[in-house]
Amino acid sequence: MTDKKICRLLFKEIEEPLHLLCYKVTNVYDNKYRINLYGKKHIDETLEGIRMIGSYFAALSEDGNKLTILS
Repeated sequence: MTDKKICRLLFKEIEEPLHLLCYKVTNVYDNKYRINLYGKKHIDETLEGIRMIGSYFAALSEDGNKLTILS
C-alpha cells in the first residue's frame, strides 16, 4: 500500500487541510498506520514555517479500500 493511497483514503474520512504541504505515513504494526500531516505556519508577516497540522492513528481494512481512524 502506498503512502499516497493511504492519504487519499484518509481524506475520504476527513476534510483535506487547506494548507497541506506534505504528509508522512508510518506502518506501526500489522495494518495500523500513523499519518502525520504538515502545513504552512505564518510566523510573522515575512516568515513562514512548516508545522504538524494533524496526526491520525488509523487501521486499513483487509482489502485495502477503507481506512478507519482510531485516534
